[in-house]
Amino acid sequence: MTIDRLGVSLAAALASGVSWVVCTLIVWIAPSVSSQVMWDMLHMEPHQIDWQLDPAGIAIGGLAWIALSFLLVWLSIFIYQLLDRS
Repeated sequence: MTIDRLGVSLAAALASGVSWVVCTLIVWIAPSVSSQVMWDMLHMEPHQIDWQLDPAGIAIGGLAWIALSFLLVWLSIFIYQLLDRS
């Protein structure tokens, strides 16, 4: 089975970028609710980490998630295609 590595990786990167923007907007609009949800998801107490929401962090974090998702999906498809040959 042939999977378009570049196309799927770009789609995953775009989806990560969109979800990053949506999550950033949710944090900006409802910081207390989103913060409580995050603490529950991480199984942590709020006093353990101090978070800041600034434009540089939003941009750098978004680019990091986009690049990481692209690389992980590309690598996953590459490995899958190697295993599928046998």
